[in-house]
Amino acid sequence: MYKKIAVLLASYNGTKYIKVQVDSILNQKEVDVEIFISDDLSTDGTIQYLQDIYKNEKRLVYLESNQKFGGAAKNFFRLIRDVEFSNFDFISLADQDDIWYEDKLIRAIKIIEDK
Repeated sequence: MYKKIAVLLASYNGTKYIKVQVDSILNQKEVDVEIFISDDLSTDGTIQYLQDIYKNEKRLVYLESNQKFGGAAKNFFRLIRDVEFSNFDFISLADQDDIWYEDKLIRAIKIIEDK
């Protein structure tokens, strides 16, 4: 059985890069990922863009955007505060313009478990 990973993604005006990032997370090997997205009131339609592309993708969860955080740190804090982690084995943070190798999470898990 694969490890369950909660991926916390903080976004802001990310339409230029975020699809490649989300695809790289969804394509992770040997893990079961769910992506929680908190948007910092983007003005470029980031959330609508994602919802249009990933209409049937159940692994994306959009947190309600009702306040401006003004930076990634506060946005990540909001994700950590508001996401329920009890059903997950690990948590990972993702910035909106990172592109992950397909084995990034499983390699990290193996290192953690070996140590």
